[in-house]
Order: sequence, then structure tokens, then C-alpha cells
Amino acid sequence: MHAAWVRGSLFQRLYTLALRWLGFGFVFAFAFAFFAFAFALASAIR
Repeated sequence: MHAAWVRGSLFQRLYTLALRWLGFGFVFAFAFAFFAFAFALASAIR
């Protein structure tokens, strides 16, 4: 019982940590794509 609760808590902590890192990676990739698109657009205009 106690071991299962500890395992569940650890799994939940790992799940939230992975979710947070996934969100950070998504935002970082979105910002990188936006800056790359803006740079390509500026170079195309110039």
C-alpha cells in the first residue's frame, strides 16, 4: 500500500515534470520558428 502510494507519487511527479518540459520545448520551438520566419521574410523583402 505504502510502496504503491510512493510509486504513484513519483510517477505523478515525473509526469508533471515531463509535461512542463514538453511545454517549454513547444514554446521554444514556436519562438524559434517565428524568428526564423521573420528573418526569412526580412531577407526576402530586402
